[in-house]
Amino acid sequence: MALAALFANRAANPGAPPHISVAKSAPKAQAPPPSISEYIDSEANLQAAVDRSLDSRLVILAFVVSFAPPCDAALANIQTLQTRIDNLEVVKVDCASLKGSLIADGHGIEATPTLRFYVGGKQVHTMTTISQDLIHPFVVKWSKKAQSTR
Repeated sequence: MALAALFANRAANPGAPPHISVAKSAPKAQAPPPSISEYIDSEANLQAAVDRSLDSRLVILAFVVSFAPPCDAALANIQTLQTRIDNLEVVKVDCASLKGSLIADGHGIEATPTLRFYVGGKQVHTMTTISQDLIHPFVVKWSKKAQSTR
């Protein structure tokens, strides 16, 4: 905290210690966005996720590196879409972990982030360049196709 802010806080709140800010009003809590499922750590769990696409769902396998900003941005874009699309499920494979790297190698993943779209138990699309503008049309298109598989 800047020195001027410490003095201003002290003057406004004489009883408070100088290093503690006293909030005038608490900010309103926002509901957290729906969370993307945990990381897949085995081929069996990955296959179970793909199998869920048989139930009129669009399943996106996100091959990411947990500490990479482009991967974080891609996941944030997908998380935003999850608030609007009911039949979207996203599962992650952390390519930086030993188990995740073995899974990624087995699926021929060469770059992160890589998104693989599954509908009806089959891979229907792969994306490696990911931005909100690019991913949104594909997610909408494939989620509608997944709904029509009933």
